[in-house]
Amino acid sequence: MKKRAIISVSNKKNLSTICKSLEKYNIEIIATGNTYKAIYKLGFKVKKIDQFTNFNEILNGRVKTLHPKIFGGILFKRNNSKHLNTILKKNIPIIDYVIVNLYPFKKNEKNLDKCIDNIDIGGHSLIRSAAKNFNDVTVICSPKDYFLFCNELKKNKGETSLSFRKKYAAKAFAMIMEYDSKISNWLNNNTSPKEKNNKIELIYGENPHQKAFYYPNTSKKKNIILNKISGKKISYNNINDSNAALECLSEFSKPTAVIVKHGNPCGVSSSNKIHNALSKSLKSDPQSSFGGIVALNRIIDETTSRLISKNFFEVILAPNFSKRAIDILKKKNKLILIKSPKINKKKSYNEVKNTSVGFLEQKSNNLLIKKNKLKCVTKIKASKKVLNDMYFAYAVCKHVKSNAIVIAKNSQTLGIGAGQMSRLDAINIALKKMNKNFKKNYYVVASDAFLPFADNISALKEKRCAAIIQPGGSINDHKIILKANSYNIPMYFTSIRHFKH
Repeated sequence: MKKRAIISVSNKKNLSTICKSLEKYNIEIIATGNTYKAIYKLGFKVKKIDQFTNFNEILNGRVKTLHPKIFGGILFKRNNSKHLNTILKKNIPIIDYVIVNLYPFKKNEKNLDKCIDNIDIGGHSLIRSAAKNFNDVTVICSPKDYFLFCNELKKNKGETSLSFRKKYAAKAFAMIMEYDSKISNWLNNNTSPKEKNNKIELIYGENPHQKAFYYPNTSKKKNIILNKISGKKISYNNINDSNAALECLSEFSKPTAVIVKHGNPCGVSSSNKIHNALSKSLKSDPQSSFGGIVALNRIIDETTSRLISKNFFEVILAPNFSKRAIDILKKKNKLILIKSPKINKKKSYNEVKNTSVGFLEQKSNNLLIKKNKLKCVTKIKASKKVLNDMYFAYAVCKHVKSNAIVIAKNSQTLGIGAGQMSRLDAINIALKKMNKNFKKNYYVVASDAFLPFADNISALKEKRCAAIIQPGGSINDHKIILKANSYNIPMYFTSIRHFKH
């Protein structure tokens, strides 16, 4: 079968180099408009694309390569007999090489039409088609790669290796992504907020003087606004806190309630029934819970809805609501009810943060500790019940802003110290909250990072601390362990840090 190359280039640089190589290996050249003229002028044999399509360019060159005979010749599978029969029957030219580079997209905000004319369509489609079918087709989309392409043909006597085709297919897709990104950014900067796709303007940001927008997840199930059942308009802070609540909630499988205030859990509890879990979460810190965001992992029934209605909250998130529950909660016409999306903790995603000095990107923190991986570093070990409380406390601690301390008992938070510059301050705040709301009793302490000094342990002296769970890794670990032993407090290391800033 005769080999062919289609050439359609905006940048005519080094055309003679590539045409010489194609001619040497008897590879027929098909070209479009101005590229045809340039190759013909250089003295090489070349055919116009319409000789194969029998269809002239239309719309001032907007449509010239978009034809089944061209794309069929690129996309058919060479090892598929049905594909091959179709190609032969329809007299479609077999195209093995696609040498295309795109119109340079130039941002000219004063002339919108001129910018739009610079958006490549046909070349873009040719490149994608060839890259998709890299198993059989070679795509070259930059004059800088002509020399290496010619060397590859020489090395393989007019053919290319699969590894070469795969490499340049990857490069082609990367180039297209960058090209499309430039166009997308330009369009977003030249249309009003209401016209921008997948972008919803919010009433304001963290503060009234800050503009804010919500870019929903591509999945409708995860679009907070689309899943709103009732209530006032959702704000930036509502979405931010709702996400924090759902992230924390996803750690637990038992009926669990999470109350979030200003991005931090202030009450978390698991129980046998969802209304019990909510009741215990409220008792964890009644003062901070006022005006908070509540996330529950069970359907809200009438009993739970009546408990909610007795308190002031901004948002309630749950997998669903019973009809009676909705009737009760809708009486609070400002209360936002949302059918919550399920978060898959096993699936990692990228977190991106824009700063004044550039973008930061990291993988999401979806690492979970396992009870059998906890290492006891003290002489005294904890009971199974205490171990369960440590596991619970550490799961909550992962979602508290650093420095973070969580005090818990019976799958209920008793005190949380969040966002402190000193870990000792975080401990004292958590203890203060516990002492305010609960009678003195045993409890466990979880720390998101290592306890740096022995005074962290001293703060727990004679406070009925049943156990401590922390990552370990401080240069003072030996001193911390000695201090815990002196107070007969079991301590376990996880070797996993959970900073959250």
